[in-house]
Formats: sequence, structure tokens, C-alpha cells
Amino acid sequence: MQQEFLYSVPLWLIAIVLIGLFVGSAWGAHWWGRISRKKPNASAEAVTEILPTSILGLLALLLGFTFSMAINRYEDRKSLVMKEANALGTTYLRTQMLAPEQGRPLRELLKQYTRHRLVFFDVMKDAQKVTTFNSHSQDLLSQMWQLAVTVTQKDKSPIAGLFVSSLNDVIDLDTERVFASKNHVPEIVYYIIILITLLGLTTLSFVIGYKGQRNSASLFLAVLFAFVIIMIQDLDRPGRGLIQVGEQSLIDLSKSMN
Repeated sequence: MQQEFLYSVPLWLIAIVLIGLFVGSAWGAHWWGRISRKKPNASAEAVTEILPTSILGLLALLLGFTFSMAINRYEDRKSLVMKEANALGTTYLRTQMLAPEQGRPLRELLKQYTRHRLVFFDVMKDAQKVTTFNSHSQDLLSQMWQLAVTVTQKDKSPIAGLFVSSLNDVIDLDTERVFASKNHVPEIVYYIIILITLLGLTTLSFVIGYKGQRNSASLFLAVLFAFVIIMIQDLDRPGRGLIQVGEQSLIDLSKSMN
């Protein structure tokens, strides 16, 4: 998947830009509303809250859908950690049913692979580290698969078949976790939300200014909307930010293997 711009920018920088942009647009629209109010034949009844109310209602709907998309992706990544831990644990236990000379090297590789997977989300911060990490994962999986092929050539029993099946699940889950780490809310959705937020805040602030009212409500909304967008982005950034997927199930598995 192609790297998108917003996901390469630090979250704190996006927060500063959004708050400045939203607060600045709200303040500017309020000032322009107060200036327009002083023109001849101007009256408070000349403007209504219909347009800003409609825009903000649409914005609330979009934020709700976007939050749902981000939280579903977050839950998928969380679920895959548990699935991978279960698959690795099952594969490790099934090696004990193989002949000692076959099971011992497989168990050592499974231990290495499990320890390696503990830093899955940590390496997401650096594209070069991601490439190295995925390459090492594939190398360990290839070694285990080659050993599994050797096992099945010598042992055609159902036990060997069960082991190969569980190892295949481990390989599939590697692909699923890599995909899930890159699968985020399309960036165009954030641009549309930011644009609609600007339209809603400017129209609301203009109406408030035109009617000679204080602008504290729209300024509060500007900061609130910025924090909601940042929270959604935080959910959608594996390995970065405050909201992270825990690796406790893999940590416990690694300890039990040792």
C-alpha cells in the first residue's frame, strides 16, 4: 500500500496545525460577521443558523462513520495478536509430538520467531525497520517450512499433518498482520472532514458575529473537533501515538516457551 502524507507526519504537529487552522478560521469569520453587521441596512434577521447547523450535522455523521472505521481496524489488529499467539502456541505444542530430532529445531525456531514478533508494532515507526523486520520474519518462516517439509517426507501420520496445518496458520497470520498494520482509513476521508469542519466553523462564527454574540462556542467547537480528528488518527496509527495494541498474549507465550 502506498504511504500517505498524513500518516508520515507526527501526530502532535497535525494537532497544532488543526487547532490553529480551526481556531483561526472561526476567529476570522466572527470578525468578518461583526464588520458586516455594521454595514447599512444590516439586520440580525438577515442571516440564519440553517446552513451552519446543516453542515455541522453532516460533520457529526462523517466523524461517527470515520471513528467506526478506525475502531474496527484497531479491533482487527488487536484480535490478530491473540490469534497469532494461539497459533504459535498450538504449533509449539504439536512439535512435542514429533520425533525429538525433528521437534527440537522447530521449537527453537518458534521461540526465535515469537520473540521477534514482540516488536511488531515498535518497528512500524520506521519504514526501513519494517522492511528488515518483514524480511527476517519471512526468513524464519521459510526455515520452519523447510523443516516441516522434511518432517512430512519422513512421517505421513496425522500428527505430522496437524503440525503442518498449525504452521500454515502461523504463516497466514503473518500476512494478515502485515496487511492490517497498513490498512487504515483512506486519507481523502480526513481531508473531506477537515474541509467540512472549516465550512461549518466559518459559517457558524459568521452568523454569531453578525448577530453581535460572543464567539466562545465556536472556538470551543474548533478545539473539540480538532481533538476528535486527532483521536481517530491515533486509533489508526499502529506503533505510534497514545492508543496502542498490547502484545501481552505474545509476551506470555514467549515466557511459557522459555
